[in-house]
Amino acid sequence: MSIRNLVPALAVLALIPAAPASADQAIAEIGRESPVAAYAGWQAWSSFDEASNRYTLTLRDPSGAVKSAPLAPSTTPWDVSLGPDAAGNVVAVYRSCGADGCDVRRLNVATGRDQALRSVSSPRYDEATPAIWRSTVVFTRHIGRCDVPYVKDLRSSKPSRRLLKSKCLTTPAGQAAIRGSRIVISSMDLSHADSNGAGLKISELRLYSSRASGSEVIDRATFGEESNLFGQVALDARFAYTLHYGVHPTSAFVRVPLAGGAPQEVRTFREVTGAFAKPSANGSLYVERQGFEEEAGCDGFTDVPCRVVYAPSSPWLGQRTLTPEASVAYTGQPRLGQPLTFVGGVFQRTVAGNSLVRDTPLSGVTVELYRRIGTNPERFEPTGVRAVTNANGHFDIVLPAVGAQPWYTAVASTAGIPTWAGRGTVGSTAP
Repeated sequence: MSIRNLVPALAVLALIPAAPASADQAIAEIGRESPVAAYAGWQAWSSFDEASNRYTLTLRDPSGAVKSAPLAPSTTPWDVSLGPDAAGNVVAVYRSCGADGCDVRRLNVATGRDQALRSVSSPRYDEATPAIWRSTVVFTRHIGRCDVPYVKDLRSSKPSRRLLKSKCLTTPAGQAAIRGSRIVISSMDLSHADSNGAGLKISELRLYSSRASGSEVIDRATFGEESNLFGQVALDARFAYTLHYGVHPTSAFVRVPLAGGAPQEVRTFREVTGAFAKPSANGSLYVERQGFEEEAGCDGFTDVPCRVVYAPSSPWLGQRTLTPEASVAYTGQPRLGQPLTFVGGVFQRTVAGNSLVRDTPLSGVTVELYRRIGTNPERFEPTGVRAVTNANGHFDIVLPAVGAQPWYTAVASTAGIPTWAGRGTVGSTAP
């Protein structure tokens, strides 16, 4: 079953208690990994439409109202950043590709006015990874195998200035940030790996200046076969912020003092993608996977959606309550055509720094069993078999007759956005 068809089936929310005011809030489901962006309360992400195989740039204003940007859908996730223009208006700078290549455009998110940044664009190279701070734009040009960073003062007739000449780096979409004269870009150095990607690889956060030459690596991580990555970057006056994620590390929020000092990490307590932005001083925007598998969700292989999460509280300042989680398992040996009992729970975790404070059970939540079918991609279809969590947040669901494979997940009708128990159960059915 497609993600876009799940909402009507999960809309019974009247009895579900609202999350605490300071809790992380799931604000959207996304079917494919994509960057996020945020500035001054505005937030942006790519919404994937399975029928058209296209991505719409979605905007959320400071009041929480959501709308689609007045731009044609894209065949790839939007490479976009939010920031202030010269007049202080919130604008989106984004990569726009056509028959003549890829350039940078600017959209006023409030008025919808869209224009090309012609002084940024090169007729020879494709631009990507744009970010803006008033009249200054940072971006990359794809030259040979390298994503080369540049900076341009839109008020000046001088050409864009190349920021790095000594290294060849790869920079994923959305992984540049600028505030004032400081620029931080999250990239990978693949120069030590062979053509198949085997060998040493380095993830790095590199600090540049829009006014002076030179650069400095302010955080780095090495890896081989198991990914060890930094995600998108955000800046304030004191720190560069990002996510540390992948197969090798424990997923964590990271902040690096811009004036010097050791990077500081705090666990996310969730599997996350590299999507990250800061819509406010203490708030964060990130994308979480659902379930307990490292690669579950929004990957094109399985129909389990990821969730875009707004976290109003800083992970470095006291306690925060995470979004709801769900679990599911079956009891005993599944036998073809016989009843099978599924058990699980719905709960919400409160953490402080790197410590778990408590798990709070969520009672009165309707949970439905979904059957997993197909391969690459996997799909889910509702069974119509439901239960409601008890005072301990637990549920029991009896499937009247199990099929050839006991592959099921649970979807909980939590407030706002449903909560999935990941891909759910595995195993085999006996005769």
